[in-house]
Amino acid sequence: MHEVDDDLTRACRLPDGDDREAVAWLSDEANAGLVDRVAMMNRALDPREFPGLKERERTRLMARIDGRFRHARWAAAAAVVVLGVSAALFFSRRVTPVEEEGIVPGDYRAELVLEDGEVVHLARESREIRGDGSVSVRDDSVGGLMYRDEGRPSASPAPRYNTLKVPAGGFYPVELSDGTRVWLNASSELRYPVVFGDRERVVSLSGEGYFDVTGDAGRPFTVLLEGSRVTVLGTAFNVRAYEGEGKIHATLARGSVSFASELTGRQVLLSPGMQATLEVATGELSTREVDTEVYTAWKDGLFYFKEMTLEEITGTLARWYRLDILYLDQRLKHERYNGKMPMYSGIEDVLRKIEMSGSVRFSIQGRTLVVSE
Repeated sequence: MHEVDDDLTRACRLPDGDDREAVAWLSDEANAGLVDRVAMMNRALDPREFPGLKERERTRLMARIDGRFRHARWAAAAAVVVLGVSAALFFSRRVTPVEEEGIVPGDYRAELVLEDGEVVHLARESREIRGDGSVSVRDDSVGGLMYRDEGRPSASPAPRYNTLKVPAGGFYPVELSDGTRVWLNASSELRYPVVFGDRERVVSLSGEGYFDVTGDAGRPFTVLLEGSRVTVLGTAFNVRAYEGEGKIHATLARGSVSFASELTGRQVLLSPGMQATLEVATGELSTREVDTEVYTAWKDGLFYFKEMTLEEITGTLARWYRLDILYLDQRLKHERYNGKMPMYSGIEDVLRKIEMSGSVRFSIQGRTLVVSE
């Protein structure tokens, strides 16, 4: 298990003894170019990066470095050596500069497909979108897509459906006509009625969404998934149902939900802090207690990895940064990591932290993230 944050913090513990090893390393001209690059990485001792590093230790380390290595090149390299972080590991695994490739974090980005097939591109704007008098539709720069039931009968007796499509590298919230809020993660799709009927509220999801459902005892809220369904009255929960993952996870934050397998007919009732997992191929259901923040932090802009395999992590990064993944050593997929970091960080920062906490190396070729030992 690799701790993306904690391992780095432990690496910052200042060892006793002298810096002869650092001096010897610095005297080798072969390292000169590398040292210059290290000198630019001032964040190595930034307390915001390593909240576990005590101020006393940081001050002591800086005093030692400043007293023995006056030149900026020496100071930065000594910091890396004394901290026990291998500069060769840090930079020979260099992540290709990504600005040239346009690899940036995700942002508000989605497409709204209306009933008649018209496509409206959404991107954090404020504007009215075509309605029919029974409902108003607005794209808001803060709240995302918002539907307002005007209480007037629709001109069409049949229910009308809209579909919200969030691409890779996207994120979008929507408020449905009943007041239910849904946050859609990258590579996700939600199909829903423009106005819900009198007896039930049914939507369909592929990908990942966080639901905060408005209570209505007379109209249960159902999320249709691949081979399963989640039914609630009023609650908050996360559903992860990406095509190709082979599993569907429903994680309950508050209230209660019923999660049913259509293949086996089995149904489980979840309480807060529980997660149900469906094996798509067999229809088998299992439940366990989890830290719900791990599965809901994404809607608040955080990557939260807890005992997560590298394969799962790189899958998340692929959707958020619009990358393809190539493993040169398949065994690395099963390495597990813990860590928490902002989703709006540059890809280089995210990969650097993972590299420094484990035995993995990243490089970026075009839009392909190459993973090696």
